[in-house]
Amino acid sequence: MSEKTENHTHHLPSATDISREMEQVKREYDIALKDRPEHAKALGERLRKLEAQLQEGARGRG
Repeated sequence: MSEKTENHTHHLPSATDISREMEQVKREYDIALKDRPEHAKALGERLRKLEAQLQEGARGRG
């Protein structure tokens, strides 16, 4: 049995994918601030990472 790996590459998320995830995390963050403050910090960190990823991708293409 041989595995085909030559066509498999790591998929880097597109700016659209990152933006959509940021929107979702932002909604969760806003809810967490009110209802689950213990989760807000982690969600805020995730937002910052996504923003950095989005900016990094923009620099790579620009």
